[in-house]
Amino acid sequence: MQPQATSAGPLTTPKALRRSTGTHDILVELGLSDLAGLLLALGLGALFGALLVPPISWVIQFYGAVLHASLPLDIVTLVIACCLAIGMLRRWVLHKEADAAWGCATALFLVAVIASPILYFVQRSWIAIPSPVFPPVILSPLSWSPPPSAPGLLVAGGLYLFAHLKLCQRERHETAEKLRTFSRAHEGGRLWRLLEQVYDRYREGLTRFDPPPVARLKTPRIFYHFPRRPPGEGEDALDVLAHPEREIYLVGRELVICRMHLSNQKEQLVVLMPLVARLLHDFNSPMARVEQLLRMAELARTSRWYYLLLPIQLIVARSCARRWQAVEPERVLDRDRFAWQCGEGGRLRNLLLNQLAYLDRTNKLDNELPTLAERIDHLDSLRDTEGQQVKELRAMLPPASTTTPPPSPPGN
Repeated sequence: MQPQATSAGPLTTPKALRRSTGTHDILVELGLSDLAGLLLALGLGALFGALLVPPISWVIQFYGAVLHASLPLDIVTLVIACCLAIGMLRRWVLHKEADAAWGCATALFLVAVIASPILYFVQRSWIAIPSPVFPPVILSPLSWSPPPSAPGLLVAGGLYLFAHLKLCQRERHETAEKLRTFSRAHEGGRLWRLLEQVYDRYREGLTRFDPPPVARLKTPRIFYHFPRRPPGEGEDALDVLAHPEREIYLVGRELVICRMHLSNQKEQLVVLMPLVARLLHDFNSPMARVEQLLRMAELARTSRWYYLLLPIQLIVARSCARRWQAVEPERVLDRDRFAWQCGEGGRLRNLLLNQLAYLDRTNKLDNELPTLAERIDHLDSLRDTEGQQVKELRAMLPPASTTTPPPSPPGN
């Protein structure tokens, strides 16, 4: 469904309400740390390449000279290479277990390694049978090339790129695994059309500002839904109803909604519309990108391998994650403000009032950060500011005409 083009309204958002949550600062820091990590990797690759490539190359030439001088070693090496290729195929293409995929190659490698020295001392003439296929290799003298080393740069850059690609793959796999048991709402279906109508209401609400808070409202192409599960042992059904944000949330950049809230009924729309509007704030801001990068850093910290490849990035990301967590209350208020900009301030305020009333009935403390009372006061300030702007705009309008039309002439 294509959004309708509408003109912007006269309202503006006061600068006092625009808070900085450090989103762009964190993005810049993560980007600079990635650049610094790349330069460090290339520098170390050039240095170690200059130190390690010449002896490694000489060892490979020495092995080639010995290998091509012995037909049995050629045959064993070829068989092991075939087993390794089969193992890779079964492990990464057919997704077999590691024991089943590598068992044959490992066993053959151990047999060859143990049998070769035994055969060398027992029947050396068999090992010395020359290969009729390959010509003998003449070893070149060992020489050390000065830095930088082009092979070292290529290896370091390749490992750096591989680490990033692997992290992106793991992050996508984690997201897909969380969404695996949910149902998708397909384009053109009833649920998809319902949410598109909700998005159109948001666009209408945004047009009352000049300039609009977002040039073009971005919305998820599809969304996922799930049935409400019955409350578990020790879990109160009213407690689930008192926290509806647990049933409407984002997984990565994918919107997930409990099927109970997908209805045109007023009781469901008062929950669906304000909470989806809050989530669209992250979807239309760099916050979603920061969350993704910090998730990738968290996944990287589970493996020591990434600490060797991405040390600077992980150190900086840990510091950014602490700062990001510290400004979570500001992000909550920013999401509330975006819901107000979408025209859902009244519904969101009523929803928060219901949650606060539930806490009062159950003798629970309002100890979230920010508190429900602060969020309600924040929405009240936004509503009062908007009302003051509307009042000032009305005062600028020309007064309505008070002249009365001339009386009609009396009939003859």
